[in-house]
Order: sequence, then C-alpha cells, then structure tokens
Amino acid sequence: MKPRRKQGRNRWRSKGSFETENPEYAAYLKSPEWLALRKRLFAERGNKCACCGKSKDLRLHHKTYVRLYDELDSDLEVLCEDCHDGLHKRWGKIAKRASEAAIKEVALFISFYKTK
Repeated sequence: MKPRRKQGRNRWRSKGSFETENPEYAAYLKSPEWLALRKRLFAERGNKCACCGKSKDLRLHHKTYVRLYDELDSDLEVLCEDCHDGLHKRWGKIAKRASEAAIKEVALFISFYKTK
C-alpha cells in the first residue's frame, strides 16, 4: 500500500506507521466490515470529533488493540485528523519517556542487587 500524504504536512500514514508496516491491518481497514463499523460509529456519534467537535477529516481511533479485528464500540473513538495526529505524537513522547524510565529503573535494580 502506498502511504497517503497531503502536500506540506506529515500525516499518520507516513512511512513507518503501523498501517504501512502491517499489510493485514491495512487490508482490514479497507474491508467491508471495518467500513460499515466506521460509518455506523460516525453516524451514532454525530459525525464530529470527540475532542474538538470538528466534522471534517474524521478518523476512527483505536483506544486499545486488545480486540483488534473484533473491536467493541467502546474500543474506538471518532477524532479529527489534527486531534488524532496530536494524540499519537503525545503518546509517542510519553511511551518513549516511559521506556527510558523503565530501562533506568531496571538498570538501578540490577546494579543494586549486584552489589549485595
């Protein structure tokens, strides 16, 4: 699948995204089941972003991947492109900081027990 881009801005489907690196997931997002779920949830949730209320460039965001391919409605949230991109950027930074903190904590734990 060729990554979709808008001129002048990086988008969540850029090179290296989960979707571009997982053909099975990319195919799922094009499936009749996903498209029907997406259409139904957009309509049920007023065709607007849950964050800012915009009604253009909407995405269906996975809040969890625990039930991927068999999602509950509560696993998904309607977000506009800007809020969706912002969420993923914030999550990336948080996850990176959390990973670095976990590595430091493990290193500290190991060094503490090596000295005993």
